[in-house]
Amino acid sequence: MNNKSDNRETPQRVIALLDRSEIDFLDSLGKDSLFSTGSKLTRTKILKALVDTLMKTDITGKDIKGRDDLERAIVACMHKVFEEAAKPKEQ
Repeated sequence: MNNKSDNRETPQRVIALLDRSEIDFLDSLGKDSLFSTGSKLTRTKILKALVDTLMKTDITGKDIKGRDDLERAIVACMHKVFEEAAKPKEQ
């Protein structure tokens, strides 16, 4: 373990096999960012942001048998977050 000030572990390489449309989507996000802000989002930055965001939710692997189940769980989690955000704030 190294002594970085943010206490993060050394990044590990992950190989992901994506189809052409998935790669095009990631590249489109990166290019949109580049043209609108001057800073390109790399595929790695996008994937890390997605993982970090999911880690902040209550999603688990319970009852998830495959990709379709995982997609449904992620969408359900997103709906929950949106519903919470739409609720009037108590004062």
